Amino acid sequence: MRVRVKSTDDEPVVEVSNLTKSYRLYPKPIDRAKEWLSLGRISYAFPKPALQGISFRLNTGECLGVVGRNGSGKSTLLSILAGVRQPTSGKVHVRKRPFALYEIASGFHPRLTGAQNMVSVTRLLGLPPELLEQQREAILAFSELGSDLHRPIREYSTGMKARLAFSLFSHLEPDLLLIDEALSVGDAAFQKKSAKRLRQLIQENHRSVILVSHGLSAIRQICDRALWIDRGVQKAIGPVDEVLERYQQSN
Repeated sequence: MRVRVKSTDDEPVVEVSNLTKSYRLYPKPIDRAKEWLSLGRISYAFPKPALQGISFRLNTGECLGVVGRNGSGKSTLLSILAGVRQPTSGKVHVRKRPFALYEIASGFHPRLTGAQNMVSVTRLLGLPPELLEQQREAILAFSELGSDLHRPIREYSTGMKARLAFSLFSHLEPDLLLIDEALSVGDAAFQKKSAKRLRQLIQENHRSVILVSHGLSAIRQICDRALWIDRGVQKAIGPVDEVLERYQQSN
């Protein structure tokens, strides 16, 4: 069960206890129709676990790095924390509103310009337009997109979308930022600048971040602790260097 509750200063921003997420898979395409025709009396599906027994806490002003091979369940975890998916069992308490930056173009309309998408995304997040106006110059300067902000998003490269998305999300005062590989897109200079911006959000503004990345150097630079997930199972959680050493040894 995922619960959104208000937090106090001494409570964790995110609290996950024994989280499990399973999907129903059908051996054959026709099995879904057969189950429907039986009015649910006969089940032809079998559960496939994507996450099993995940437990951790994230405090204010802390960054948790999540590592694991492709298909280990990292993105599924972020989608549950963002409220996009529901857990099968276990408890998930998210005490701050999450800003999810795990699908670069998910909130962008391809026909709108970059500048128009900034307004659209701010509205979708339910944030006051005054906040965007206050941060507009900082967002524009950070993104380094210049006149490209007046081009339709459909003409943007993946790197340009990443620049705009990270610049926007990181300047809209997020209490909880969920990031999936966004720092691995774009040139090295922008990646370095983005890492510095994240450290500023965490250390100076006391924001909380969960960062999924295959770039272990980014995890080392930014995160306080690390969580290693392998095939949906929590293998380790603790200090970054200890967890990453175990993860690298397993590979």
